Amino acid sequence: MIITKPLLTEKSLHNAAKGLFTFIVSPKSNKHQIKEAVEAQFEVNVTSLHTIKSKVRRVRSRKTGRYITAKARKKAIIRLKDKQTIDLFDVKK
Repeated sequence: MIITKPLLTEKSLHNAAKGLFTFIVSPKSNKHQIKEAVEAQFEVNVTSLHTIKSKVRRVRSRKTGRYITAKARKKAIIRLKDKQTIDLFDVKK
């Protein structure tokens, strides 16, 4: 499974209004696999794709004070053709 889930944060929803959609993807996937998966799953045309990798890091827990390892993850920011959208990112006011 290449696309893990959509990233629904305040910033990503703001970018969705501009036509940029953000997803959490598998860290081992490449841009061609991500593009094919998005086009197949949502039936849209991807014009550009940017990926961002985050490394494994240690985070101190506020509750217990112990160190926890935060997993590595990869985000994909996707731009679609004009007037195409993905329904997961629609926000009704």
